[in-house]
Amino acid sequence: MLLQSVVRRNRRIHATCGILLLILGYVNVPQGIDHDFPLKEEPFAPMFLVYWASLIIWVSLFGYGEYSRRRTASSDVGYDFNPGTAKLPTLTWESFNRKIADEHRQLVVGVGGLVLDVTQWIRSHPGGQQVLLDAIGTSIVIDMFIDEEYDKSLFKAFAGCPASDSIPTTDLTNTLSAPSVHAQQTVTRGAAGERSVNASIAESRITQHEWERVLASRRTNIHSRAAIAKLMTMAVARIPEAGHAYSKFEFRRYALTQKTLMSPPSDGASPAGYHLTFCLLYPHEAYPDEPSFFLPGHTIEIRLWLSRAMTRRAGHDGSPYVTRYYTPISGNATHFTIAIKVRPGGLMSDLINEIGVEHHRQFQIRGPFGSPLMNPERAMPIGNGSFDHIVFIGVGSGTVPGLQSAVFQFAQTYFPQLAAVAHAQDGGGSGSAANMLRVSPRDRVLIKYPMHSGWVWATNTTTHCDGYLPLRALVPWIGRTPRFTMVAAEASLDHLVGRTTFDLISNAYPRQFQTYYRVKSLGTASATQFTTQGRVDRDYVKGVMRQCGYLDLVEQQKHVAEEMRPALRIVLCGPQKFLDDCYDWLEEIVPEDQICVLPTGSYLTLQEQNALVSGDSVAQQHKLQQQRRAQVPAPSAATLGAGASSYSAVPTDDDDAEAAALLPDLPVHSSADGHAEWFVLPAGRK
Repeated sequence: MLLQSVVRRNRRIHATCGILLLILGYVNVPQGIDHDFPLKEEPFAPMFLVYWASLIIWVSLFGYGEYSRRRTASSDVGYDFNPGTAKLPTLTWESFNRKIADEHRQLVVGVGGLVLDVTQWIRSHPGGQQVLLDAIGTSIVIDMFIDEEYDKSLFKAFAGCPASDSIPTTDLTNTLSAPSVHAQQTVTRGAAGERSVNASIAESRITQHEWERVLASRRTNIHSRAAIAKLMTMAVARIPEAGHAYSKFEFRRYALTQKTLMSPPSDGASPAGYHLTFCLLYPHEAYPDEPSFFLPGHTIEIRLWLSRAMTRRAGHDGSPYVTRYYTPISGNATHFTIAIKVRPGGLMSDLINEIGVEHHRQFQIRGPFGSPLMNPERAMPIGNGSFDHIVFIGVGSGTVPGLQSAVFQFAQTYFPQLAAVAHAQDGGGSGSAANMLRVSPRDRVLIKYPMHSGWVWATNTTTHCDGYLPLRALVPWIGRTPRFTMVAAEASLDHLVGRTTFDLISNAYPRQFQTYYRVKSLGTASATQFTTQGRVDRDYVKGVMRQCGYLDLVEQQKHVAEEMRPALRIVLCGPQKFLDDCYDWLEEIVPEDQICVLPTGSYLTLQEQNALVSGDSVAQQHKLQQQRRAQVPAPSAATLGAGASSYSAVPTDDDDAEAAALLPDLPVHSSADGHAEWFVLPAGRK
């Protein structure tokens, strides 16, 4: 495996050495012939004639082959459909996937949406069986006609995460800003096109190290016209929309670019989980209308090919594939990160344990699926999609949807947030002063990496400088009013998914974001104020709901007009037994329609109302939004604070209005049934 990786990554060196060896061989051959048949005495000896003839034939064939290859690579690729091909049956991506999963067909998609049956070609494929096995069920158009480094000149590296030992050492937990207690105002968004510069900063989050792993995972080759003609004879159907528009049902191939241990082993042998980062195998060939970022409630589906040995060992049902749904913590369809809890004996867990980034394995992924976990009464992008108070209760990996929502609302990395105060102070520690980010009130700041101890690594989009900044210095883009409560249960505090991020946000916004950890064992981690040991039972759930203030808002709903009632939601995620019990406990104290249960195993949200506004509605209200934005007042001195070290000023309604002006101004993708599904970047993006 290592030798194959070296050869793939050094293909040019390998080819150059091969040519040099061939030239050296042809130079040495006449010297051997001259020894027996001196050239001066017998210039037309038969051995010399054979040598010169073979040299001319080899050079001619090589030159013609290279000319044909380059002409194929530079010309527009297309098929001349013969009458038989034009009459092929049509498939959708859904029906195509069913043939892969249910009928175990070995199909790939070629140019023009042709579905090719490569069953008979797998064993005789010149590039090896694994090349085709990785591509089964996906499009191979790019693999067939390009070199693996064809887009190297287009790549622009995203800055890597700074070393953890460079984080400022100042303790931020005792100097926190107080949240606003004012009512939520109607939110607005900026003018069209205003976000283009900021969006371009966040669009590509692929570091140089990740890019190298993407290149190593590719299996490209410029096929000859004879190979293309042979593929034409394998066509069995067509997918008309293939290659023309983004479809969440299309499996695309990704490279595993990062794999980090999420928590230490629970039994000394098997790790408790990993953070996995995936990057689209051909990120520069992304569809113009694909999601520019995932929304809370979105999930993706991963499909992996199983070897025969793995299938027999796992006692699988005969299908050569294993699929699982996962919740992306953050990211978009090009680059995203998930958290996987390893379950002993689990089929996908065993595969994840065995596969490393050094193996350059290709993963098949599609999505996003699910309805956004946001308030349909404040549908985005007209509103911020937030509830006045939302409570997530998760057990084990069921905390990941809560982590996804928390990151989206309070530590957003795909569009900027507003600086509430000036910041330029020294954070302490060796060399930390040079790494501090200087911001002024109302500067737009894009978080690149949420760190820990209250700090984030961010970019000031006004000055285009990077550095450390306290998260509390930023106004959450949803405003200061919405409240978020995270209840996370786990066997050990060491194994709690997302604890570092939860602590970062709760330290920055303590009145908006509260965390309650319920564990059986504290492990080696230090406990927070709201960490308790025991089981999640009726008394614990009711106590948390009372302590976080949710029940007070439920009571308030009974005494105010309908249009003034606070928007409330409780989200449950975890094992089925927990879901059944917790639902019964909550039903005793809150209205049933406020409880949302995420199905076990997939974590797909099931909401009847859509939390996104259709593209037509956005266009109709665009003029009204511009008028609203023009009325947003400038922050007052009391709102922003007096100086660089002042974080104690109580935010006012101006904070919410200013934060609302930063809502993402992106078109909405409408599905076939007319429902808005996700945000997309403009088609003319660069």
